[in-house]
Amino acid sequence: MKISTHSQGLLIGVCAVLSGSPVFVLVRVLGHSSAFTQLLCRSPFFMLILIIAMFYKWKNIRNIINNLKLLGIKGSLACIFLASQSVAIFVALLLTRVSNVALLINTSPCFCALLDTFCLKERTPMRTIVMIIFGLISVAIIVIGDVNLDPTYTLGNIIALINPISWALFWAIGREHSKANPNLDKWDRLLSLQVGSGIVVCIVGFIAYLINPIDLETTVRPVDWLWYLLLGGIVLPLCLLLFSLAPIYIVSIYVYFHKIHIPSYL
Repeated sequence: MKISTHSQGLLIGVCAVLSGSPVFVLVRVLGHSSAFTQLLCRSPFFMLILIIAMFYKWKNIRNIINNLKLLGIKGSLACIFLASQSVAIFVALLLTRVSNVALLINTSPCFCALLDTFCLKERTPMRTIVMIIFGLISVAIIVIGDVNLDPTYTLGNIIALINPISWALFWAIGREHSKANPNLDKWDRLLSLQVGSGIVVCIVGFIAYLINPIDLETTVRPVDWLWYLLLGGIVLPLCLLLFSLAPIYIVSIYVYFHKIHIPSYL
């Protein structure tokens, strides 16, 4: 039985959520270090995977440089949003409840649908409108509820919201980037965006280290590097790849697959 591209996208999205689940545990296990120290320490393993992928896909330095140049302004902006969602989840997990972060970051489809409806003027099915309403209600319950019940979690909840908003902006800009570069292979585009986001995270982590080097020097234990290998070398590359790939397959019934710039997300 042939699976529709829409169903393939949903399946990829589910796999992305499952593959990213260990992040919640690993960030808490490494919680004796700051979020920015964690970002810096996981980056070498994450970038190593990307370097291997670049040489496998693009063969040499010249092709790597040429492909990264194709990011342009829109692609570079997408990289920043892809990096900011990662920074947000690391910081939020150390400031608020894991359950709050898990619920808030999974409202990404709501923000994507809002962006499609009000900014891109796309047709919104009734089921998507219902999803948006209940998604925003859940956000209000978590954020406003903690303002009254436990204000210490408020900042973490707000930072967690940066994750779904960043994903929505990343996907929207990514669609525009695909229209501007229609002949660019989707795997080349995805790899370029992942590399760009990895560089942004490295810069953020390095700046944080320069501001507060003591945290890295005093809190990172030898055994932590095994967790960073798992986090940066396996979990995050797989999770980010699947989350970036899913919107390419979740397409509207009103357009053909090759016109990937108008997905419906539901």
